[in-house]
Amino acid sequence: MAEANRSSRWSLQGMTALVTGGTKGIGGGAWAPRAAVPAGGGDTRRPTGCGTSAAVRRCGPRAGLVCHVATRATWQYAIVEELAELGASVYTCSRNEAELNECLKQWATKGFQVSGSVCDMASSAQRKDLITKVSSVFNGKLNILVNNVGTNIVKNTLEFTEDDFWFLVRTNLESAYHITQLAHPLLKASQAASIVFISSGAGVVAVDIGSIYSAAKDGKLLEKYLRATPLGRLGELKEVSSMVAFLCLPAASYITGQTICVHGGFTVFGL
Repeated sequence: MAEANRSSRWSLQGMTALVTGGTKGIGGGAWAPRAAVPAGGGDTRRPTGCGTSAAVRRCGPRAGLVCHVATRATWQYAIVEELAELGASVYTCSRNEAELNECLKQWATKGFQVSGSVCDMASSAQRKDLITKVSSVFNGKLNILVNNVGTNIVKNTLEFTEDDFWFLVRTNLESAYHITQLAHPLLKASQAASIVFISSGAGVVAVDIGSIYSAAKDGKLLEKYLRATPLGRLGELKEVSSMVAFLCLPAASYITGQTICVHGGFTVFGL
């Protein structure tokens, strides 16, 4: 009996989870709270990578948690797998249908219980549709919600347009607030739910985001930031996804309202 109780405290078996934007970072390997964006052209609207924040709130008998865990597209993919490995049935979404289908195929070959649909989290109508689908798949109950969608626009503050501003607000703030609001009935129905918000470590320590992004292209600058990190190395995917999973476990049921940084001690020294 004692062994069974111990096992259940460290398992997500039988639980359901929604991870927003969970298909990115298929090829990602390591992360640091500064050098997160590879060199190259393309859209300047990119996932943030300057630290991590995960805010968890518990609903039902176990209530409320806030933690900081560095966010990056690679975490999204890793988090889906971490939760699935611990036994959870996971639902995820992506704006890219081809990317989503490829990920679902890969997860199926690994034996993971993962399903998903196309959703642009910046769209209110699509968020509502997403929750309707999740409710149908999980029979109206949801144990875990991981708000992991996030993006950034790399440009000087004075160059931001009104469209840029509202794009970021809709994607990074409004989407997490609204999807949590929509999911609340499902979370409450499970009677033991966790909500995790992934955000940037910039909420803990001020950072020069331009320098952070350019660090990916400048070896000397990257070295500077690594020296400012007590552990002196880049973080591994599992080191972030495992924290998110831990916060969702029954074993962590009394952790709530906290900010937990997963960045090798970067905020100890600041910038």
